[in-house]
Amino acid sequence: MFLILLHIIVTVNEEILGVYTPLALILSNVFRTIEVEEFVEGNIPAYSILSHTWEKEEVSFQDMERQAHSAKAGYQKLLASCGQSLRDGFDYIWIDTCCIDKTSSAELSEAINSMYRFYEQAAVCYAFLSDVPDDTGFDEESSFAKSRWFTRGWTIQELLAPSRIVFYSKSWKPLGTKSELGRLISSVSGIDEQFLGGRPLTYASIAARMSWAARRETTRAEDRAYSLLGVFGVNLPLLYGEGGNGAFIRLQEELIRTSDDQSIFAWPCNGAYPGASGNPYWLASSPSDFLDCHDVVACHKIESPSYFFMGKTGIRMELPIFYHGSSSNNRAYGLLECRKAADYWNTLAVPVMIRGDRCFRQDGPMALFNRSAAFSRSFRVALNLETRYGSPTHLMDPSEVPAMVVLKSLPPDVGPLSPELEAVNVFARFVFDHHDRI
Repeated sequence: MFLILLHIIVTVNEEILGVYTPLALILSNVFRTIEVEEFVEGNIPAYSILSHTWEKEEVSFQDMERQAHSAKAGYQKLLASCGQSLRDGFDYIWIDTCCIDKTSSAELSEAINSMYRFYEQAAVCYAFLSDVPDDTGFDEESSFAKSRWFTRGWTIQELLAPSRIVFYSKSWKPLGTKSELGRLISSVSGIDEQFLGGRPLTYASIAARMSWAARRETTRAEDRAYSLLGVFGVNLPLLYGEGGNGAFIRLQEELIRTSDDQSIFAWPCNGAYPGASGNPYWLASSPSDFLDCHDVVACHKIESPSYFFMGKTGIRMELPIFYHGSSSNNRAYGLLECRKAADYWNTLAVPVMIRGDRCFRQDGPMALFNRSAAFSRSFRVALNLETRYGSPTHLMDPSEVPAMVVLKSLPPDVGPLSPELEAVNVFARFVFDHHDRI
């Protein structure tokens, strides 16, 4: 791990750095004594770390190199962070705005893929809430609970990774620690308190961890996926410009390569809430699709597990298929090896449509079936799960298409959008065999 830290070199008598020393007295000596230093793993000193939401005029790595940081609005936040670090006995601090050279794509990629560890290995994390006053309350309607800090994508790992977090108001008054405010933070963030307290995140299903980010936002669309790399313990190359959907699909594909947790498929595809995608594919389009998955857990296998893996052309899975419903409305479901946390008897199932060896998700909510009964009545099929977004025309159910008509040698004034065919096209699917217009 490669780490850039700010070294705070104090030139005053250390006796003034008491508990009650005015912060301004400390800061007045810090301005000339902040240096950027580089460390490699195995040689990293004890350091503090800052968690915050970005504002205008943050101090950058280049500003630190040019000593041009004091004129920026974000400099006061930098000074206050350094001052608090000195109070706590740490000469080094990591601040994302100025400890990453964002002009280097390689360094930016390494930093983002290592950032969870940066926070995890810090001695203390200072969570600066720039929109919270000193006199905030501590209930779900308080300024603390409604802080922008709890809505940003990057702060999810900054909340989970450090063993010790101290929250500060906009004037740097300490508000409490993560452990002291754990119950409220759990309620606000949707993250179970046991994981805030340090339980390994691998005990939470993929779906549950995705739900923690369902309402969080990032400035760049791709960062909704990249900000979750540490939460899932995976690495990805950064491809800014691929779009949020592309980045999130790549994240899910990497999770499938490294995990057998089928809860990654346990999200509703009916667009029942804002931000849900309503798509027929097996990979979600964003963390928002997992909004209601906070209580999804992986099952203990009641028979040999159904394999699935990420291949060159998509997901290949041996999926148990279970048919349910009346003879006139018999529907196919794919049984997943996961359940609701409080429901030990039922398994989650996805409505599916099978075309040859290709399997699509059907529009509609997840279903719950008795585990032993459903698995005993199911049959396993090796299928390719469709994962990439494209034209939905090949998904049309034949029962919805009563006729197919091939029209040849059309008159020049007749085409797919002509008024003569508009009324008929409601009842039949036309294939226009006219090469000039196909």
